[in-house]
Amino acid sequence: MVGLIVYGQSTGGLVHSIPRMTAPRPLGGRVDPSAFRSETRKDMPSALAGECAKAMTRPTLQKWTASLVTTGRSPAPEMLDGFKDLLSDAIDERPLQSYLASTPSILATLLPPSANYWCLDRPRLGSEHVPDFLLAARSSAGFHWIMVELESPVAKALTRAGLPTRHLAAALKQVRDWRTWLTGNVSYARDGLGLIDIDCNVPACVVIGRRDALDRRQVEQYKALSAENLTVLTYDRLYDAAMAHTG
Repeated sequence: MVGLIVYGQSTGGLVHSIPRMTAPRPLGGRVDPSAFRSETRKDMPSALAGECAKAMTRPTLQKWTASLVTTGRSPAPEMLDGFKDLLSDAIDERPLQSYLASTPSILATLLPPSANYWCLDRPRLGSEHVPDFLLAARSSAGFHWIMVELESPVAKALTRAGLPTRHLAAALKQVRDWRTWLTGNVSYARDGLGLIDIDCNVPACVVIGRRDALDRRQVEQYKALSAENLTVLTYDRLYDAAMAHTG
């Protein structure tokens, strides 16, 4: 893309630690959009120049520049190897949270296709609610958001009776609480927090447990956990989805 300005730094899908809510200064100083348009008209067809000019004015997440990922959505094989090894040893979700924050391309498989995407690590919604991740992809229709809640890889989703375990029940309550907060604070979320286009119907994913812990007799009950705007999946399913996009 002509005239693309990249904020922050990332390598191989690894996002470096940059303080949140801090917008870095554009590389090379401020860009004059009018000068950009005049240059593009000289060097490229008018239709392409018009598209580039539109890209310069397209809304972006100004308050979350440090969370923008520009290195593609295909995780490197070594990233998936590290994720698989960590899954074998982890006894709770905390090391997985840290690893996924540093390798957002694994989570990007949950998003619809887009050139770039944002991975917000534990953003605060008001004073009480902190999703593990907020993912965003931008299209011509606006921003598409997904909330992600991580539970322990050794936790089960269902009891023997086919009911949600306390771990899954707690995660589902978190999702309801986030959506309830957004219902009453959507203007603040969009304008104050800079979460453009987000609303109370934001899709959510709960990642919990491993595939080999599922009871085959409970397949239908497990499928029923995922409804409109909610997906419950194992860490193995997330791994498989990322593997299908390996670069």
